[in-house]
Amino acid sequence: MSAHRSSARAGYSMLELLISVALLGLVLGSVALVSKTSQGVYRQSSQASALEARARQTLDRVVDVLSTMVRTMSFPDPAAPGWTDTLDFQQAAGVVGGALTWGPPLRLELELDDGELDDGVDNDGDGRVDERRLVLVREPGTVAERRTVLCRGVRALAEREVANGADDTGNGMTDERGFCLQRQGDVMRVLLTLEDTDDGGRPIVCSVTTSLRIRN
Repeated sequence: MSAHRSSARAGYSMLELLISVALLGLVLGSVALVSKTSQGVYRQSSQASALEARARQTLDRVVDVLSTMVRTMSFPDPAAPGWTDTLDFQQAAGVVGGALTWGPPLRLELELDDGELDDGVDNDGDGRVDERRLVLVREPGTVAERRTVLCRGVRALAEREVANGADDTGNGMTDERGFCLQRQGDVMRVLLTLEDTDDGGRPIVCSVTTSLRIRN
């Protein structure tokens, strides 16, 4: 009788051990899953922050080159509700004999990035479709033309915008690009939307906007 009770206690102990091992495995698996998820969220957040910093740095450069622009020396005039993704302009270079003098012609231009076609397909295999780059062109169309890429990864269309002839975002513009300019009175609005992918291939989108006062 005593041997039977001892055998039963041993059996229960083994069962308890198996249950404990199984529970420990579940706990460790859950901890690993939470840790992996947290790391993924942290990396995605860091990449999103880096993308926003790049977008704001680009806007700062755009504002800098447009800061001495005069509206009458720019083309086209993106008066609201219109907008443009390409702007030819000149900067005021100084005053001579009481009159403003002008620097060489400049152009802000949104163009397709290398390897991309405007066809709704990810032609270069980077996880983005029809992405653009923003370029500052000095003395465009001349032998002295110089091109500086201000930013890559510009989205084909602004965030939440669809090419459907409608103002999807409610900002007063229709089918606007990932970079566009719009004038309202003597204020020029600058909008920029960048897109990238995180380590898991998921899209990250960042939209920033600013404005500057221009001279007539």
